[in-house]
Amino acid sequence: MNANRTVEVIIAPSGEIQIDAVEFKGPDCEKATKFLEEAMISNSAYGGTYGGGAYQSVLSNCTLAGNSGSFGGGANSSTLINCLVSNNVAGTGGGASGGVLNNCLIVSNSANTGGGSYDCTLNRCVIRSNSALNYGSSGGLCGGTANGCLIVGNSAHTEEP
Repeated sequence: MNANRTVEVIIAPSGEIQIDAVEFKGPDCEKATKFLEEAMISNSAYGGTYGGGAYQSVLSNCTLAGNSGSFGGGANSSTLINCLVSNNVAGTGGGASGGVLNNCLIVSNSANTGGGSYDCTLNRCVIRSNSALNYGSSGGLCGGTANGCLIVGNSAHTEEP
């Protein structure tokens, strides 16, 4: 086995994700990246009311990126563990709505209410660069509970209509 083999996941500021299998050859290359590729949930416009990327699901070590839904652009009523939730859009809860997120990165999501999350329990998460459009809402999290989280660089509309 080659000790120099690595799987590199590159996430651009735009949310674009690239997976490279370095030093893998032939069928080993496909095997090395298959799990990560299957775990990516991106660019889904579910079109329904709940969870553009995931609904009532348990996801671990996944990426939910570029999804949209009315409640929870990335996920609704789901448990996310060690996930990246980025560039999702929703009416309520751009990244997630009504779920539990553990050790997740919630970044660059947007919603009318609760840009990063709405009514979620967040444990040891980073909530960064999310935005909310409604006056009086929160760009990072709206409602819910945050335990041991870093909440930085989020924005919300500041003028009354």
